[in-house]
Amino acid sequence: MLEINSADAHPRGIGDGDWVRIFNERGEVRLRAHVNGSVQPGVVASRLNWASLAPDGKSINALTSETLTDIGAGATFYSCLVEIERVK
Repeated sequence: MLEINSADAHPRGIGDGDWVRIFNERGEVRLRAHVNGSVQPGVVASRLNWASLAPDGKSINALTSETLTDIGAGATFYSCLVEIERVK
């Protein structure tokens, strides 16, 4: 599931429950949209689920960088830029 604000969903023709393609230069995943007010406009949110449960066999981590942080060499997977479109 991808949480998306109605201010971002409606111009893209995305309704609650629609399949959406979330993508960037690293990859893409397909999730169901949950249009609600729990995220700010310009922001989407998803939880990490097992890739084996996704219809395309990919998890949200397909969109994140493998680069480690400069402080503590931690993961940088909590935030990344993406684009979203409705799957027709």
